Amino acid sequence: MTHSEAEVATMIKALNATNGLVIKEDGRPIVVDGPFTLAAINAHLESTMFQMVPVHTGPHAGMEVWLDEEGAYGKGENAKATAVMGSHVHIGGCIHGHALIVKRGTIP
Repeated sequence: MTHSEAEVATMIKALNATNGLVIKEDGRPIVVDGPFTLAAINAHLESTMFQMVPVHTGPHAGMEVWLDEEGAYGKGENAKATAVMGSHVHIGGCIHGHALIVKRGTIP
């Protein structure tokens, strides 16, 4: 089932301090439960190298986007994550690979 950008945005707003939303490279959003240990983040992003970007503005202020840092070097664009959160990554942001979105403070 494909989800619209609006549906994904609603899923993000519904997150709490114990879960997160993985947007797979193919655009599928999957709600995942914590705790978010290093091993869990690696598994969700299918990567051993990642970065966190805090979201300070807009409708998703107060969230964090955890990005597959390796994705930029060989994985396809995650069009859904880019459409929903790309503007927070950097100017003209393009997200590659999987992305994990959580409320700020969920991952210590």
